[in-house]
Amino acid sequence: MKVQSREISKLMLSSKAYQSQITRKEKLIQDNLKIVYQVVNKLSFLKPAGLDEEDLISCGIIGLIEAANKYEESKKNSFASFAYLRVKGSIVDQLRLTDILSRSARKRVKILTTCISELEQELGQMPTDEEIANKLEISLVTLHSIQKEASLSTLSLDLITNEESETTLLEQLSDQKSGPEENCENKMFQEALASAIDQLPAREKLIIGLYHYRHLPMRKIAEILKVSESRACQLHNRGITLLKVKLDKFLS
Repeated sequence: MKVQSREISKLMLSSKAYQSQITRKEKLIQDNLKIVYQVVNKLSFLKPAGLDEEDLISCGIIGLIEAANKYEESKKNSFASFAYLRVKGSIVDQLRLTDILSRSARKRVKILTTCISELEQELGQMPTDEEIANKLEISLVTLHSIQKEASLSTLSLDLITNEESETTLLEQLSDQKSGPEENCENKMFQEALASAIDQLPAREKLIIGLYHYRHLPMRKIAEILKVSESRACQLHNRGITLLKVKLDKFLS
């Protein structure tokens, strides 16, 4: 009877530990649901037609659940930081699946970046949208559409670019664990990125800083610039396109 009692006690302890683990994971998920909405709000302007906000929220929640299942408290990074990457990765994966650029779209982006590069050499400065549209003989509406495609083709600077490590381009640049060659490449990219951002027109430069470094949602940025949210998105897409021209050898 004593042996049986010990086995029952072990099972009960095991069951309690399992329930405790489930409760801990559920609490992590419930306490950090706001991360999902933060990421969705930040990436909503990249949402293609046919994909609504509910879809992005669902993908984000899946990422949050995966984060709760895989998080190890022994690691130095907080759960919020760990979950943020997982949530964003899950949403970005859905965006990639839903809006993979066609061959013709990539061709349009290539023509656009080549045009901007040529105009910059001719003018000695970043060309305006009007100058780009005139050279390509297209309307501003069409140009803004291609700029959005260019932005989607890189999926912005701070989205996940390394699926295996789930790190972002900006985070890879500050990774101190990289080898000498990677550190050298990172330093070169950092210098090129800083130079490219510095050469952006004032509004595009401000948007890149507010969106990618201060992590403000596009709605808030529009309020700061006193423009519509759609116009803020256009300016962001233009900024990313101009950066793509400067950083093409790193991003291609």
